[in-house]
Amino acid sequence: MEQADKVEPLLSPVGGNEVGNEVDPESLLSPGVSKSSPRASSPNKRNLGGTLVARMTTCCLVPAANGEFEGTSEKVDKIFEEHILPQTQTKNGYVDAVRFFDGASGDYVLISFWETEEDALETTHSKYYPAAQQRLWPYVRFNMFKTEHFKVSV
Repeated sequence: MEQADKVEPLLSPVGGNEVGNEVDPESLLSPGVSKSSPRASSPNKRNLGGTLVARMTTCCLVPAANGEFEGTSEKVDKIFEEHILPQTQTKNGYVDAVRFFDGASGDYVLISFWETEEDALETTHSKYYPAAQQRLWPYVRFNMFKTEHFKVSV
């Protein structure tokens, strides 16, 4: 994977003074999901517009027996899709989530989008979030996760 010479930030940290670049709200939704789809407009969702909060959770996966990360990432994706995402979708303020995986390094990034900082922090500080991370412990190096929150202009 080639790296760009310069990366322009799209997100600004929650509580920070930087203003992020404008982001099209439709680009925050998973492929095939629009603002009018049932997943994006469940009863606990308000209209997109203004600012969302992104919770970025990063970790490094444990390689499989063959030294590759692909098998581990597939296991993590399955746990996410079958156990974590269904619970996340029921939380107040949840909008959508995207995942990124680097097969060379084992870096795994999950970004979930929330209507407000309070919504994101409420789930971070509840039993739900640590329990979700605990499901992934067998596949994450040293059971370590890094969680950051960002404001996203939409």
